[in-house]
Amino acid sequence: AEWQVNTYADGGVKIAGLKNRVLVWSEDYNNPMIELYTVTGELLNRFAVAGSIYDVVGEDIDADGVPEINILSTGRILIYDQLGHKDDEIVLSGTAGSLAIADNNIITGAHKGQLSEIKIYSLTGELLRTFNAYNVNFRGGVDISTVGNNILVGPGRSGGPHLRAFDIFGDLQYEFFALDQKTTGGINVGYIN
Repeated sequence: AEWQVNTYADGGVKIAGLKNRVLVWSEDYNNPMIELYTVTGELLNRFAVAGSIYDVVGEDIDADGVPEINILSTGRILIYDQLGHKDDEIVLSGTAGSLAIADNNIITGAHKGQLSEIKIYSLTGELLRTFNAYNVNFRGGVDISTVGNNILVGPGRSGGPHLRAFDIFGDLQYEFFALDQKTTGGINVGYIN
């Protein structure tokens, strides 16, 4: 299916899956709007969230069998249902630019300008461990996703196409260059199951 999203005419959009739904939001993290579509493009809901939107993950974070809309905001995760009602909030230690939820862990990747840290939290927001995804001099941000027990990591827009995978303890599992090494636009990582 293909459809036009007109809401964000001044900038790009980001998307995430939520079971058989599609979440859409603006690349401008100060735009607080989330839109929920069917996979054929029917708008089901549009609502504002209580904060900036750095990343969104559709996952069942509270183990109730229903996936929630988990929004990485400034120093916290805002948890909404599909109707746009805020169910909960998890406070994190510090800010981040990307989010993943896997194996009863919250995983965040650094914003541009920060150390390339990956932080692992419990589902209650307790910081369990931190490790650097790249050299301590790299501060271009980190995009993350998960596959099985691995955390996939890609550098932000000023980095090369250096894909890395770590286990939940921060041990490097594998790495390779996804594109020509001269490419410096970074890479976004994702996994489609």
